[in-house]
Amino acid sequence: MKRKRIIKRFLLAAAGVGLCTALVVLLSAASRQQKDHRCSRVLIDVQGADDHLYIDRNDVLRRLATAAGAPLINKPVTEINLSKLEGALREHKWVEKAELFFDGNDALHVRLRQRVPVARVFTTAGTSFYIDSGAARMPLMPGTLLRIPTVTGFTAAKRLMAEDSAVLKDVIHIIQYTTAHPFWSAQIGGLHIRGRGDYEASPVVGNHAILLGSAQGLEKKLQRLFLFYKQVLAKTGFDKYDAVNVQFDGQVIGVNGAISPVDSAQLARNIAELIALTKKRAYEDSVQQVQFIADTTAAQKSVVATTPKARAITPASLSNPLKRTPQKQPSKNTRIRERQQ
Repeated sequence: MKRKRIIKRFLLAAAGVGLCTALVVLLSAASRQQKDHRCSRVLIDVQGADDHLYIDRNDVLRRLATAAGAPLINKPVTEINLSKLEGALREHKWVEKAELFFDGNDALHVRLRQRVPVARVFTTAGTSFYIDSGAARMPLMPGTLLRIPTVTGFTAAKRLMAEDSAVLKDVIHIIQYTTAHPFWSAQIGGLHIRGRGDYEASPVVGNHAILLGSAQGLEKKLQRLFLFYKQVLAKTGFDKYDAVNVQFDGQVIGVNGAISPVDSAQLARNIAELIALTKKRAYEDSVQQVQFIADTTAAQKSVVATTPKARAITPASLSNPLKRTPQKQPSKNTRIRERQQ
């Protein structure tokens, strides 16, 4: 009886040893098989690029090779740390999201979602950058001109306060609302930050400033302004007032002499910068850019023709690129209040 138990235990132990040995062999074989898998190619897919690509594929490959310590092609799959590569790509200012994975053919798929700029911001120091809908900053792209709204008067401080972040949120709210509206997307050409919580829009048609005040109640303010355009300025002309104030509830106030014509010197400086950038564009974009420059130059000449005299650029004028100089003989403030029907 005891002998049978001893034999049974021996057989069980032998079976256990055999099973462990088989597992080790299988794992070793699987490991050797995995090491034989090498990256066959890298496929880059950039999402959010409807009509413009802000991320250069060659730059993506360079970043991946730097993070991996060597080019990825023919590199063993087991030696490629996908999490590390994703982190390296997320450091790119224009990358919002990065996802990497291998398919059954050992091809590395790189899926990127790029940030889409909604406005170009000019600071009081003259520096410039793009922002997306999440208020993330993106650097300018040499040789590329984007037809997006411009924002002037933003702080040049390196460290932003909570109030400055709130300003960017207001700016994005105003820009997104106006660009989504058929009429205002064509009529409002830019936005100026007069102060924290105080904004001024510059129209495409008419030599007047649109005083919005805060970003709150924007829809109702622009509704009142549209009625003012339709019922008053359509009859008197869009250049009748130097400013149209819609910041007060239920009112539209036309003002003469309180604020001045566009600083044409600063406007010329900004346009010259944009023209210089267009010269670096690729040949295939040249026809569109020439048309844009022609339209911009025509608009500039129109503004200069109605401006008494362009002032020299000074630090004070740089802090407010849309600041206006008073007319020679300003008339009294004309206030027109119209309550929404």
